[in-house]
Amino acid sequence: TEDEGLEHNEEKMWNAYVGVNQRFADAVQDVYQEGDIIWVHGYKLMLLPSMLRLLLPEAAIGFFLHIPFPSTEFYRMLTYREDILNGILGSTIVGFQTFNYARHFFSACSRIMGLESNHRGVDYHRHFTHVTICPVGIDPHIFIKMCKSPVVQRRVADLAAEFKGKVVLIGVDSVLNHEGLIQKFLAFEELLRVKPEYRNKVVLVQVCNLSKRSQSGLLGRLHQLVVRINSRYTNIIGKPSGPVYLITRSKYRDVIQSHAATASEIKPDLLSFDHPIDRSLDKLLPSENGDSFATSISNSLMTYLGSEMNQYPGTASKRFTEAGNYSLLKADADHELCALFAIGDVYIGTSIRAGLNVTPFQYTACRNAVAGTATLILSEFAGVAHSLGGGAMLVNPWDTAGTAETFSQAISLQFNERKQSHAHINNYINMHTSAKWMRKLVTRLNVAHEETSQQSYLRLIEPHELKHSFDATKRRLMVIDYESVLITAQSLSELVAPDKELLSLIQGVCEDKGNIVVVVSCRPKHVLENWLGHITELVLCAESGAFVRWQGERDWTSLLPTSVLNDSRFHSGGIPHVQSIASLATSAASDVPSVSASLCSDISSSTANIDDAIEDESAWYSEILPIFEYYRERTPGSILEVGETNVAWYYHDADDEHGLWQANNLMVSLQEFCNRLPILVMMETKTVRVRLPQVSKAHMLMHVLTKLAEVEKIPDLIFVMACGEDKTDDDMFTLLEPRDETTRKKNKVVKRQKQKTARLQTRKMFSSVGEKNAQKAIDAVKETPLPFPLPRYLFTCMVGVKMTTARGYVAGLQEAADLLREVVAKKE
Repeated sequence: TEDEGLEHNEEKMWNAYVGVNQRFADAVQDVYQEGDIIWVHGYKLMLLPSMLRLLLPEAAIGFFLHIPFPSTEFYRMLTYREDILNGILGSTIVGFQTFNYARHFFSACSRIMGLESNHRGVDYHRHFTHVTICPVGIDPHIFIKMCKSPVVQRRVADLAAEFKGKVVLIGVDSVLNHEGLIQKFLAFEELLRVKPEYRNKVVLVQVCNLSKRSQSGLLGRLHQLVVRINSRYTNIIGKPSGPVYLITRSKYRDVIQSHAATASEIKPDLLSFDHPIDRSLDKLLPSENGDSFATSISNSLMTYLGSEMNQYPGTASKRFTEAGNYSLLKADADHELCALFAIGDVYIGTSIRAGLNVTPFQYTACRNAVAGTATLILSEFAGVAHSLGGGAMLVNPWDTAGTAETFSQAISLQFNERKQSHAHINNYINMHTSAKWMRKLVTRLNVAHEETSQQSYLRLIEPHELKHSFDATKRRLMVIDYESVLITAQSLSELVAPDKELLSLIQGVCEDKGNIVVVVSCRPKHVLENWLGHITELVLCAESGAFVRWQGERDWTSLLPTSVLNDSRFHSGGIPHVQSIASLATSAASDVPSVSASLCSDISSSTANIDDAIEDESAWYSEILPIFEYYRERTPGSILEVGETNVAWYYHDADDEHGLWQANNLMVSLQEFCNRLPILVMMETKTVRVRLPQVSKAHMLMHVLTKLAEVEKIPDLIFVMACGEDKTDDDMFTLLEPRDETTRKKNKVVKRQKQKTARLQTRKMFSSVGEKNAQKAIDAVKETPLPFPLPRYLFTCMVGVKMTTARGYVAGLQEAADLLREVVAKKE
């Protein structure tokens, strides 16, 4: 049939999923008012955030995923993997139950989408998506109050009498494969096999929640296991009673009927179930009106499977026609569950993969209400296990013998140990309530939205806008960062060499004699010269502004301080390439902590040696190279590039997660060693760099402006465009902003917040001495008066929307190239 075809047609199923999400988006748009908060929950609406972002660009949108986010190795197999990630990344903030789930999300964004991420979130082109960890909780007082109600107290008394002298193990799970019910029953059977003394002492009461997703085949297998266990270990002396009690509950009439029919089909397999379990259950939960358990629990949205199951469908159908008792009946079912929790000595959850299930919290609250102690046995694959930490006993459900042994340990646990474990769990559930969970998420969403809203001052720079200002002037200055603006950043310099199209574009801009084009790169002089040295009309700046080669000149001008220039190393052509310093690397020890420790020990052996190192601003090269080389050798795909003023370690071609992990370790090692040295340690996009603090793009730009005013005798600059990609460009942008007190006071608070957030977002780290010297050098440049009045047409531009001091942005490399193409098109 058509419906059966739909079930197996992935494309049609996906289109249906998209359609459902779109209907939600349209409905939200119809009722949305400015200032509203939109909070999306669950995997069923993972596309909704991006749909809402298109309809409501300024809205605060939160998304919380209650289930685990799969590891990349599994997630990457999905056909529509990019679409799902794009949908989630439309959120202002994304919430996960545990860090593991967030880590998988970061990994998927990095490996599949190629996006940059840090501990705060994911940089998604024009939008920064924040990520937070906020485990869900319960309201314990609700369950405590329910447990103290008269109806539950009567149930507790009945159950306590029924199970007098026995240890009660409680389990509450959905009838789904990933809940690990089969594994739980097999482990319990193993416990009874290897520990005969527990056969008449321990009972397992398992509540199965039925839903439309429940698997009837699984339910049949569970019953066969229950039959087998009860047949082997039922006590036939005195009052017959089996060790396993199986209860099912559901809020759907058709679900009860469906599973009842399934049970009827396997009726022959249940014959050995016999009287013990049925009789004990009839006494276990008697109804208020004297009916049997089957009838009363059907009425209270709860039922169990037994030898008389074939009569339940008609009864359930009849009972569900009495819709007026729905809420009351549901409350009765909750009372029954609370009573079971209250008398349970141990709660067992053996899911093989699950999110943060709050049922163990409910059990703990109920035990607390009756002054009992809660003992939890949880699967190590469950999200709740990571939240509770040492408060629960963890098991691997696939290890049947090991799980059975943990059951035994929990049963024989001493009172003091039970009390200590209960106190730990109880403190957790009182600290992480559902109300606090909601407040935390809403607060973090508001903070993230406020931070994101600060980016709204950035306007998108359109090519036609630039062309209009460009045509109105005759003399123009254009300062452009090479990598990540004109071409995608890579590790090897050979991979970022300009192609014919880019060379043609740059040459086209330089052909206009009214244009002064400055290209800035972090690469060494010889690399930049090989790329663009033949374009004589171009001003080249190497090593992020440390060296400048002016138009029509062959020699490079150094912008380094005189104290550094006096070092003979700079007169001899700089430090040789990394291949020739292999001998330095061999001095590195077998592990990096010892490398850093030994190097720091050499420096800190005497105060005089430290002072000498600080005064000699070039002595640090030979000391830090072994550290860099250590990580280069141990990170496949990474390379080391040594310039005259900096050392850079690139890991663009390394495995994303391993490269980032090694980069963080390298940062720690360098910070430990460089703490007292006047050098700057910083993390850039897939790069760790150490450089002299006196080098900055602000200093380079001031040199260019001074050169134009004093040497080129240009009286005025009406048009200035500066385009960059990272935080180091902000110093250059700030240099071009107005400096009067009115403007400074007006932007003081906003700029402070932007700069603080930008430092966090780029994960920039400085040594104390290096940071101080760098800030001192930049402040000195900013205090120097500009040789020109502020330009009438000023375009400071960042590639991508980020926390920056720039006035505008372009979306990406293609849009940055479009700006230059618009300039070239002026001549045609």
